[in-house]
Amino acid sequence: MVLPAPPVVGEGMSKAALSRMVGSGDALSTERSYLTKVIPAAVWRELARLRVTGAFALVLSVFFAAAGHLRAASCPSESQGPPRR
Repeated sequence: MVLPAPPVVGEGMSKAALSRMVGSGDALSTERSYLTKVIPAAVWRELARLRVTGAFALVLSVFFAAAGHLRAASCPSESQGPPRR
């Protein structure tokens, strides 16, 4: 049985496509800041409130977004969408 990919995989794939168009520095600067400041604070907040599932969901979302980005970066044709006419 194959499960559908979570929506955050598409987020990662779109960031890979954007990186190809404008360069990874410009495309991912906001995400780098978000990933190093906001997400860790949110994970710690969830753990402090004993919400392990919330912390796990945040970590899992980052994992799937990164997987989508890596997938699209390694197979660029998959993230470009249908051919233009």
